[in-house]
Amino acid sequence: MKNRFFSILLSALTLSGINISANAMSNFSDDISFYKVPLVCNAAPSIGCGSRSKPVLLDLEKSDVIKEAWLNRQGNVIAIVWTDNSSLTDRKNGVVAVFDNNHLNASELMMDDYTTNLDSFTEQAGWYRGDDVNALSKEEAGIIADQLITGIKVSSELKEADEAAFKKEIQDIFYSFFLNYKSMDQLADATIYKQKLGTIVKLGEKYVGEGNMPSVDELWKVCSGGTAGCNDASCNDSCKKTG
Repeated sequence: MKNRFFSILLSALTLSGINISANAMSNFSDDISFYKVPLVCNAAPSIGCGSRSKPVLLDLEKSDVIKEAWLNRQGNVIAIVWTDNSSLTDRKNGVVAVFDNNHLNASELMMDDYTTNLDSFTEQAGWYRGDDVNALSKEEAGIIADQLITGIKVSSELKEADEAAFKKEIQDIFYSFFLNYKSMDQLADATIYKQKLGTIVKLGEKYVGEGNMPSVDELWKVCSGGTAGCNDASCNDSCKKTG
């Protein structure tokens, strides 16, 4: 079966004006495909957005032609392990349907990009499947908590002994939200995030004293770097189809 896929791929590349030898395809696996995706975390650009990617990965694995779906740590590549004997047409239709339903722009990786990701995927380091991306959501929540704690300390006296406890409370608030949001639109809803910040303002008063916490708007600027906000709006917008 592998030789059949080689022949089809080589023919397609030749028709496109790309000449490549069969030897150059030695690292190709007909059981695995990679897709470039815009699932980088807004609040933590070095990692993938767990809350945004989880429904995509779970939906992919509902397909009859997909055995496994994984996201790399950087959030810019999805790996798909296909079921045995599935056709090229069924595979294409399967992924297109899921990507469209999740408003996700995706393009298949080929040539050197394919080989690089296959090497990484084979090592299984830094790839997340299904619920595994919850770890990325927890990391993202921790990064948001660090940003807020840093901002709070600028204008409020927070004792070192209280810092860890307060940070954990902030992290738990965002982590719980990332795991339990009801719709994708909530991930980009500034109102919801400002409600969370309001809760954090109240919680912080037990550490720095009543009336000594920054306001919600001040915290919003802290976790947004003074721009859009600490929500996942940029990730969500970049994932939408553009036409």
